[in-house]
Amino acid sequence: MSTSSATSTATDSATVSSSTSTVAPVFVNPYATIAVKSHVPISLELRNPNYNKWKAFFRSMCGKFGLLDLLDAAPPANPDAAWEQANCYLRSRLFGSVADDVLDLAMEPDQSARDLWIAIDNLFQANKEPCTIYLHHEFHSMTQGDLSVADYCQRMKTAADALRDISHPVTESQLVLNLLRGVNSRFTSTADNIASAPVLPSFAYARNTLVLKELRNANSVQVQSETALVAANSAHSNCTGGTCHSSGGQQQNRAGGGNGGNGSKNKGKNGGRNNNRNSGGKCGGGFGGRPGQQQPWRAPSAGILGPYPQAHTAFTGPYSSPPPAGSVQPAWDQAGLVAALNGMTLHNPNSWVLNTGATSHMSSIDGILVTRLPNSQTYITVGSGHSIPIVCRGTSFLPIGTTRFDLRHVLVAPSLKSDVHRHIVEFVEYAHTQFGHRLKCLQADNGTEFVNHNTTSFLAGRGSLLRLSCPYTSPQNGKAERMIRTLNNSIRTLLLQASMPPSYWAEGLATATYLLNRRPSSSVNNSIPFQLLHRKIPNYSMLRVFGCLCYPNLSATAAHKLAPYSAACVFLGYPSSHKGYCCLNISTRRIIISCHVIFDETQFPFSGDPVDASSLDFLLQDAPAPSVIAPSLAGVEQPHLPHAPFPVNVEQRLPTGAPSTKDEHLPYYVQPAAHCGQDDGKFHTAGCHVSIFLKQGTIVTSYPAVHVFFTTSRHGGAIPVPLPTTTGADDSAPSHRCGCTHTSPAAMAEEFKALIDNGTWRLVPRPPGANVVTGKWIFKHKFHSDGSLARHKARWVVHGYSQQHGIDYDETFSPVVKPSTIRVVLSIATSRSWPIHQLDVKNAFLHGTLDETVYCQQSSGFIDPAAPDAVCLLQRSLYGLKQAPRAWYQRFATYIRQLGFTPSASDTSLFILRDGDRLAYLLLYVDDIILMASSAELLCHITARLHTEFAMTDLGDLHFFLGISVRRTPDDLFLSQRQYAVDLLQRAGMSEYHPTATPVDARAKLSASEGAPVADPTEYRSLADALQYLTLTRPEIAYAVQQVCRFMHDPHEPHLALVKRIMRYIKGSLSAGLHIGTGPVGSLTAYSDADWAGCPDSRRSTSGYCIFLGDNLVSWSSKRQTTVSRSSAEAEYRAVAHAIAECCCLRQLLQELHAPISTTTVVFCDNVSAAYMTANPVHHRCTKHIEIDIHFVREKVALGQVRVLHVPSTHQFPDFMTKGLPVQLFTDFRSSLCVRDPPAATASGY
Repeated sequence: MSTSSATSTATDSATVSSSTSTVAPVFVNPYATIAVKSHVPISLELRNPNYNKWKAFFRSMCGKFGLLDLLDAAPPANPDAAWEQANCYLRSRLFGSVADDVLDLAMEPDQSARDLWIAIDNLFQANKEPCTIYLHHEFHSMTQGDLSVADYCQRMKTAADALRDISHPVTESQLVLNLLRGVNSRFTSTADNIASAPVLPSFAYARNTLVLKELRNANSVQVQSETALVAANSAHSNCTGGTCHSSGGQQQNRAGGGNGGNGSKNKGKNGGRNNNRNSGGKCGGGFGGRPGQQQPWRAPSAGILGPYPQAHTAFTGPYSSPPPAGSVQPAWDQAGLVAALNGMTLHNPNSWVLNTGATSHMSSIDGILVTRLPNSQTYITVGSGHSIPIVCRGTSFLPIGTTRFDLRHVLVAPSLKSDVHRHIVEFVEYAHTQFGHRLKCLQADNGTEFVNHNTTSFLAGRGSLLRLSCPYTSPQNGKAERMIRTLNNSIRTLLLQASMPPSYWAEGLATATYLLNRRPSSSVNNSIPFQLLHRKIPNYSMLRVFGCLCYPNLSATAAHKLAPYSAACVFLGYPSSHKGYCCLNISTRRIIISCHVIFDETQFPFSGDPVDASSLDFLLQDAPAPSVIAPSLAGVEQPHLPHAPFPVNVEQRLPTGAPSTKDEHLPYYVQPAAHCGQDDGKFHTAGCHVSIFLKQGTIVTSYPAVHVFFTTSRHGGAIPVPLPTTTGADDSAPSHRCGCTHTSPAAMAEEFKALIDNGTWRLVPRPPGANVVTGKWIFKHKFHSDGSLARHKARWVVHGYSQQHGIDYDETFSPVVKPSTIRVVLSIATSRSWPIHQLDVKNAFLHGTLDETVYCQQSSGFIDPAAPDAVCLLQRSLYGLKQAPRAWYQRFATYIRQLGFTPSASDTSLFILRDGDRLAYLLLYVDDIILMASSAELLCHITARLHTEFAMTDLGDLHFFLGISVRRTPDDLFLSQRQYAVDLLQRAGMSEYHPTATPVDARAKLSASEGAPVADPTEYRSLADALQYLTLTRPEIAYAVQQVCRFMHDPHEPHLALVKRIMRYIKGSLSAGLHIGTGPVGSLTAYSDADWAGCPDSRRSTSGYCIFLGDNLVSWSSKRQTTVSRSSAEAEYRAVAHAIAECCCLRQLLQELHAPISTTTVVFCDNVSAAYMTANPVHHRCTKHIEIDIHFVREKVALGQVRVLHVPSTHQFPDFMTKGLPVQLFTDFRSSLCVRDPPAATASGY
């Protein structure tokens, strides 16, 4: 370094001379206060990758004040006071420009400015390669999503700058192409134009072009001109001298009250409104017809899906809300007019659409007439094509506030009950033609629509009977009234679920009838009415959710090639004359029938306008004279119509072929519902259901609340089982299991004999005041590992809920073996090639000895005839007793100690035997036992001793344990839950869903308040419980299952979507399982990771770890931390502490198993700061929040039991225990965690 001096810009300068030739004198004013932020405008933080930018700012500031040599050159051997002053000055500048979290990790005592500079550089530059991989992935996977163009471009540029800062710059062309790749679909054309340019433009040009396109899209206004209610004028009108003409001839001006304008009679006191647009104010006015009157402003009326388009109502003017300046307000209340129209009838009010183009008003109620006029015999043709007579005509008025709106030419027509006769005739002919049956009898009430000359003559002429109920005796016609009530309830449910107004009750009726005829009915012995009528199973694959959003194919009727091929519609049901779907176009209000429709069954267009449930109360009211056609056809019991005719006028927008007379066969077998088990109001077996599987959309069946884990608090003594075993078997399809069961007398007799032989009770007279526990028989099936039926089983179970604490039970806790213990023991036995056998204790709970006095009733079907009133004084435990698991464990543990076994302190369900060099391990899980020994002779000796004390079965080599299929080969042990996963998919109705590659999206972060609550929380909780058990052999779904289990108290739709995604991932990886190899097990290695502040609600972090014994994965965890971490280092350190705690437990367990770990356990962590803190004895500010973990980890490190090392993120296996990963990274990590497909020779067996 030269000895020249540098002059500071400060006013007062002092010369600092170097004591050596390596440091030049610098001029620093020690009292000058330099604002660091004015020279280094950004702060260096761990979370923000801006190190290179900060470095450039800071070096620029040092160059300005001549301090660069203090950063670049080594400190002198004997620094003088001037150098110390400059060094302290520079250190203070560093302190002021970096964040606290950086200082906590980089600052050391007695540190020079250069040393601090180097420590900061190492903190950010030591792991470039993992950062490069992460930033490249983030850059290339970035999409616009919901961001604006400006925000999206800013994020893209920030990601590119971050890559540049770590010496991996992105070229301008790569930046532009990646920007265009991630834009939303509405910018696709603009992006294509930019990309197809001869010379790829710059990033700034591409950004400005996209921003301009976004502004144009925001300013564009779409005008809906098509309407189904009124005809719009297609030509401009010319008004001269009060007379209006159009280019197409004379313009007709029609309004609700009559014609308006000059040249036509003013029918109605207030006249009509001219629909023409007047020029110069010379045309007939809208009200009163005064020339030159200014058009009043009228606010648009609200339609079903929001405001109507302009042409939808006669009272909507040419202006939009708010009113323009100078406009004239109408003198009458428009809302009051609609209310007045609704008030004229006693029926349920609907939204009135005024000015339907009619010249007269029509009503079926003559009470609204003020004056009556004579009427000639005239008829009106209605929409169905039939004519109805006009009874009378007259005038009426609508009260609107303080004024009244007169109506003239009001025609009164009778209600259409006379149409009933025509429908009866049509139905009789339909039944005879389609099914070959004649009508034998018609049951009805005394309504005149049935009791009239035409109907009675028609029935008498065909030899059919007309049976009438007695007056005011509705139960005689109860079958018809119950059917009407069922239909009304179904209509109400359909409309409320889709938030549709009551005006769509006719469509709801048609859909409800369609579905009712395709459901099993108890009135026909749980058969399907459609199947009885047509002799074939209905096609359930066409069923969709009523009122949902749908998109029919409109390509055949597109106006031009660039017109949209579809439009947003509402699904309204199934037309009777077409094999397709009926859809209501939201914008045009037209009905479209098509067989090519895409459905979004989670969206309901009407949901934006909620419907008051009280508006559907008319469906609950009984009609004055309800009646329904309920014929008895020969050979068929109580059939129903296939479905009611669709009650709307249909405009066919797509060409459809003739309806096929051959319905498609149902691809899945649908079994009718049945009742099973006994119902005592407290204890139930698994219910039955009818499963209807859809190829797309949602599940339309509900499943019973099946809790996978039965606990002692819920079922009084039952112990966790993987799936409910109260299932039936179908020999034709072993994989299909129905919830129905059968009583088995042979199984009952076998169970009762075992109870007697075991001395379970003795009969005694019933003591007065004693608490007698009730019971019942439970029936279930035992299955093999492939799902085939093994045997029927009956069990006498007492009702533990009727026990009283302190009287007939006290302690109830009973331990079960831990999953990690099972994997550790299997790893040791596999590595040493030990024989592994499986034992099953018959009636395990019956072996437990009771200390309390317990009475129970005699078993149903086996009551002693000599003492029918006696009760059973229990000598041994029974299934269902709260203390039964504990009594059995104490009995077994006491005896197994007599054989030389000792219980493990780490897991009390593990028993260890050591006799010299001979070893044996025994794992107890209720009545299932896994026994392994160092020699076959020792194993046979132990088994024989157990047989002398307990009734048990030696099932041979371990093959099926706790729902886990085990297959052993010379190279490994393969654990699989394939059959459990298949049953779970069938139970959820997702066997036919398309699989996914990962169980959770890489960017998904679930929130507790996101989305709407699920309709059936019980089903959500049942599936989440079942998925927890699947993690015993599937560690890759641990994080996803942990996420869905967090919201079991209040699940929402996004949470249910994640459950379904996990199920779809399981569908695509059914054969995957956990491999346990035969390699050495002399080392213990752990990997820990944390997702800092990943929870969007509480900002708590998620910890995850994976622990390997040799090459075998034996323990893993994904869990949200209990407290909030203030830094990523703190979160990572907590994760390390959790992993080390589990490692210590496993080391203790291995010590007890006589397989101690002699080497240090290595814990890998991808956070440099956390790795440094495990060995650094200095307490920083961030460590006080985790002081207990600090002392715990450092103690283990100091003892040499644990060593924490840094690992690159590319080898951080627990990543998918804390977050979602991309497909490729997820696949690589999954294979590294011993989760693989089975060997080719055994793939078909799982």
